[in-house]
Amino acid sequence: MTTTAIALRVICSAAAFGALCAFGMLLVRRAKRGGKGMQAMGASLMMLLSWGVMRDPANNTVAEAQDGRLRRGTEAGDPPD
Repeated sequence: MTTTAIALRVICSAAAFGALCAFGMLLVRRAKRGGKGMQAMGASLMMLLSWGVMRDPANNTVAEAQDGRLRRGTEAGDPPD
């Protein structure tokens, strides 16, 4: 590659990164103000981005801890009389 092509690639990459940062700052400012549009965008992002993060319902540590406590009795940690 020639030096002009490398320089052009560096300049375009820097401009794209700057535009991405500016767009991120714009989204943060809009999210702080709120509104129906940002609520809709947040809901759609939660729906689309949570596909890979779904938890296994069998792996529920809170329910397991409560189940163990219920088996032992309804003691709150106080020693029996």
